[in-house]
Amino acid sequence: MLVRKLIADRRGAASTELGFLLAFVAIVAATGFVALGNNLTDSFSDLSDRVETASTDMPNPFGGPTVAPTEPPVGAEEPPAEPPGPGKNPPPGQSK
Repeated sequence: MLVRKLIADRRGAASTELGFLLAFVAIVAATGFVALGNNLTDSFSDLSDRVETASTDMPNPFGGPTVAPTEPPVGAEEPPAEPPGPGKNPPPGQSK
């Protein structure tokens, strides 16, 4: 008698169906996010490689040798020395 009563009771059917639907949507969304994340990683990695290749293969617009991006430009000057502060010795050749 109790089993028949539970089988005939349909009050929780809509909630159960909604729960299954939400679980399915969550699984599909998670799968899509993983696939999208992998594609974005590959795309940015490819873009990074292309930019790096383009920057190292770029000819010098002034006709000189190709300058790698890590080297200082030809004719670059060193930054000026800081003036001596109180209690510091001046560079050689300068007086106090």
